[in-house]
Amino acid sequence: MSELNRRNFFRLSGLGLAAMVGRSALAVPAFDQSVPVKSVSGSVGIASYSLRKFDVDQVITIMEKLHLQKISLKSMHLPLDADKETINTVLSKMHDHGLDPSSAGVIYMKSEDEVDNAFRYAQLAGFKIIVGVPDYSLLDYVEKRVKETDITLAIHNHGPDGMPYPSPFMAYDMVSERDNRMGLCLDVGHTVRAGFNPVDVIAKVGDRIFETHMRDVSSASKAGRSCRPGEGVIDLPAVMKALQKVGYTGSYTIEYEEESDDPLAALAQTAGYLQGILAGL
Repeated sequence: MSELNRRNFFRLSGLGLAAMVGRSALAVPAFDQSVPVKSVSGSVGIASYSLRKFDVDQVITIMEKLHLQKISLKSMHLPLDADKETINTVLSKMHDHGLDPSSAGVIYMKSEDEVDNAFRYAQLAGFKIIVGVPDYSLLDYVEKRVKETDITLAIHNHGPDGMPYPSPFMAYDMVSERDNRMGLCLDVGHTVRAGFNPVDVIAKVGDRIFETHMRDVSSASKAGRSCRPGEGVIDLPAVMKALQKVGYTGSYTIEYEEESDDPLAALAQTAGYLQGILAGL
């Protein structure tokens, strides 16, 4: 990163954070507004699992405080068995407040009935992406439903925790010869916890990355925990540069698992940091 881009990155990171936590909370130094900023693809969003202890109205309030629109909905905010009326009520409320519920997940699928319900749910809600974890034996059936509905499946890798798809390479190998609407939700934190360099992973599987879960982690091991950006081991600017290089245009979705009782400050810091990276690329 050149010195100009480095200064620009930190300037924009500070501005993004200041805008989200309030002008009185952080003093921002003067800067040269003539410095050009390159336009890049994608936007920062939130996985609503990060806000799992809050109800829908509280989630909307937090999203408004963060000045973010993209949100990937987890079932505690829109139940998987919800009927059309309930789905319309929740999504209309979000739309009225400027939110864009862009995907749903993570959704686990252990039977054909659960696959059918996941796609029913996505169709009723108008989601174009399901962030999912189907059992390996169901991939043929999932592919059939993808073709029938034109809904993208992004398989979430879960790292070294004994869950399906511990490696993004495993997920990629299982879908790379299937319908091109089957791919990955690359969880950057779990990728590092599993011992992989996400920049190398992106270079190899980038053609099938449809969603990302972004955060820093405290160590490149199973013991690694979510932490605020810059406090862990992940080079997030390098990760996002690699994603841009492979043409990724999706959301940079923050999934932050710690500080769940009061996550606003951590989410604001992370969102500002990611927005600064995007603007500084």
